[in-house]
Amino acid sequence: MNAASRVLVIKLEGMGEFVQALAAARAIREHHVGARITLLTTDAFREIAQKCPYFDMVEADGKPRDAQATAQLIARIRAAKYDIIYDLENSSRTNTYFQGLRPWPPNWCGVAQGCSHHVTEAERAPLHALDQYALQLSAAGVEVPQ
Repeated sequence: MNAASRVLVIKLEGMGEFVQALAAARAIREHHVGARITLLTTDAFREIAQKCPYFDMVEADGKPRDAQATAQLIARIRAAKYDIIYDLENSSRTNTYFQGLRPWPPNWCGVAQGCSHHVTEAERAPLHALDQYALQLSAAGVEVPQ
């Protein structure tokens, strides 16, 4: 169990990747017992995510279409004061979100340069997606059952 009370999980693209990320979401839920866990995703995954027991809230505007909407999303993430953000997307888009939260970003687990729980692309690249998630979550002390 972890003391974080506000957790954000980011997963934006790919149905297959989304389904594979559910194992990581379960591990996050089990690690953060009692926390309010929000998923930032897209409309494509809203319905399935809302039926998933691992998320308390689903926000489906994770891919803003312009700079103004991106700035608004970053401001909303900042205002939510998440204790930790698990970036399961690990893309240039989510790196932009992390960089936009500087100079005092929340704890962030992913590949974004400078994040608190950092895993490099070189470490992740040779691994299957499930193993990539396990490696990433282990950087934040989250145990993923094998």
